[in-house]
Amino acid sequence: MAADKGDLVTLAGTMPPSNTNALRTYAKDLMADPTKCRLIVAMIDVVKTVTDHDKGVAYPVVRLRHVELVTSDNIAVASEILGGELAARTGAEQLPFEHGQVADDFAEGRPEDMDEVGGDAPPRLGIV
Repeated sequence: MAADKGDLVTLAGTMPPSNTNALRTYAKDLMADPTKCRLIVAMIDVVKTVTDHDKGVAYPVVRLRHVELVTSDNIAVASEILGGELAARTGAEQLPFEHGQVADDFAEGRPEDMDEVGGDAPPRLGIV
């Protein structure tokens, strides 16, 4: 049995069916401002696990089962949940997510390839 990698999780490349994929509804908005970071609420499960016997690691591949884009009616509540879960997971103080932006402390943890896509500015939290 391969050792658990622990910190590696990948995302399957397919979206859920149309009735559980709200992002389809917002396709034009997503295309109009593709660099804007948007808040979603999603349900996931593990579609498969990958085992690399040469490296002795195994990791899950998650799939989106249901995804909803958070709109302005729920952005405050969803932002509070996101900040609370981040604080619970990291043990850090809960970060304030202001409407329309992501706190600088949170943006520092973004993937390196975000610099290639969005420049040096932290991603903006989009409100629909």
